[in-house]
This record gives sequence, C-alpha cells and structure tokens, in this order.
Amino acid sequence: MKKLIICFLVLIALSVTACTPSSSLNETNTLVATRIVNAVDEYLDGKSTLRDVVRVVDRERGNIDESGEDRHVSLTLNLSTFSYLQVKAQADGEDVSAVREARNKVAELAGIRKR
Repeated sequence: MKKLIICFLVLIALSVTACTPSSSLNETNTLVATRIVNAVDEYLDGKSTLRDVVRVVDRERGNIDESGEDRHVSLTLNLSTFSYLQVKAQADGEDVSAVREARNKVAELAGIRKR
C-alpha cells in the first residue's frame, strides 16, 4: 500500500512539473517580463490604464539584459507592441484583446501562464 501511495505522489509531482511553463529568458529578463505582465494584468483587471502599462514597459525596457542571450530580442520586440497599442488607442480606442495578446507573448517568454 505504501508503494502505491508513493507511486501516486511521484506521478502527481511529475505531472505538475511537466505542466509548469518554464522561462526561455535569463533571470534578469524573466523579472522584467514578470513586472510587465503584472502591470498588464492590473490594466486588464481595470486597476490601471494603458498609459500606466506603457510607463512600466518604458522603464523596464532599460533593465533588459542583452548579454549572452538571443531571446532578449524577442522580449524587446514584444515590448514595442505596447507602445504601438497606446498610439493606436489614442486614434481608434483601446483594444483589450490586442493588449491581452501582447501580454501573453511576453508571458510565454517568461514561462508565465497565458490569460
């Protein structure tokens, strides 16, 4: 009976770790992406504005670690999307689905679940 319980617990532990997304960024860039995703989540929850998100993105853009990693290019390109979305929002109105999509691209790089 103990072996069955241990096998069951090991199976659960393996399935949880296999389902957990992992970051393709280094530690510094994962922190940058996490702070941006958190800012976007506050926007999507109605606690801040798109302008607030763009301020966080602009501040965090300077924190990107560009040494020894090719994925920082993807992170930088995805961050530029938020500035574009703010300009577009001023002309056409805010597109929440586009903001969510941009958030999910950054989240994917950082190993954070999509929303």
